[in-house]
Order: sequence, then C-alpha cells, then structure tokens
Amino acid sequence: MYRIIIVDDEEIMRDGLINLVNWTSLGFQIVADFQDGQEVLEYLKDNEVDVILTDIKMTFVSGLDLARYVNEQKLSTKVVLISGYKDFEYARQAVNYNVVQYLLKPISLKDINRVFTEIRKEIDRERELQKRQEDHQKKFNELISFMRDQFFTDLVLGALKNRHEMNTRLNMLDLDLDIENNPCCL
Repeated sequence: MYRIIIVDDEEIMRDGLINLVNWTSLGFQIVADFQDGQEVLEYLKDNEVDVILTDIKMTFVSGLDLARYVNEQKLSTKVVLISGYKDFEYARQAVNYNVVQYLLKPISLKDINRVFTEIRKEIDRERELQKRQEDHQKKFNELISFMRDQFFTDLVLGALKNRHEMNTRLNMLDLDLDIENNPCCL
C-alpha cells in the first residue's frame, strides 16, 4: 500500500475524499489529512509519503507551495492538485513543479480512480526500476571485490608483468597505488 495524505481547507471536501473513495482498492492508505499546507510541511520533515492530494488554494501554504517544496527538496512524492480554477497560470506553475495531475472541481469518482490507478502503476514501475538498480549495484560491488582479490592474486603469482596492464587494472579497480614510486617485493 502506498501512503497518501489529503490536504484541503474545506472540511466537507476533505471528508468526502477520505470517505467516498475506496483508497484500499486503489492501492493507497491515507496516513494523514490536513487543513492547510503549513501542517504538511511539518509532517514531511519526519514522514515519507508517496502522494499528496491537495487543494491548490489554501489560507497559509497553498498546494502550489507544497508542490514547489516537494520539487525543491527532490522528494519522490507525487503531487496531485485539485482546483476550481481553469487558470492557465496555475497549470503552468504546476508543470514547473512536476505535479503529476491537475484535477478540476467538481471531481468524479471515475476521475479519481483513473488518476490514482495510473499513479499506482507509475510508482510500481519506479520501485521496480529502483530495485533492479540496487540489485545491479550489489552485483557490481561483489564483482569489484572479486576483481581486487584476483588482481592481488595475479600480482603475487607473477601473472601480471606488464606495467601497462597493472596500471589499467589499478585504475579500473580504483586502487590508489603508485607502482612506479612504491616498488614491492615478495
């Protein structure tokens, strides 16, 4: 389940989003809800969330301010803005802050289901890619360790006699050894 927070200064709208949408079936769990973006900024300091569903206009910190914060902090959190405004400037700013969706009021359950199904699939793809990258990095680190051991084994057994080959392997393995000025013998 992905973590979502809902932010809207209108209690009726916030309660509707919380209670009328079957978030579990969409793969999301509401971990918190807030009346203003200021509370969200404090929450994000200590908590990770996958998605913020927020109204664009609020009293102190707007949804655009939240999107800007998420973008500037380079958080992986996705932001979905809800707006009653068809103002191009809001949409342009939303694009600049990497907002993933911009929903216009009134919002239908069909729109919510469509948007959050897409977002879940996108997060699934991102997590799978991240897992593959971590697996590749782990294998790479194991391979480098093996290659370092092999380098010293080859050196000790006399298999490495060519200085160019030694320097190439030293550079490739990122070993800070100067074979010209630090001769060794066994």
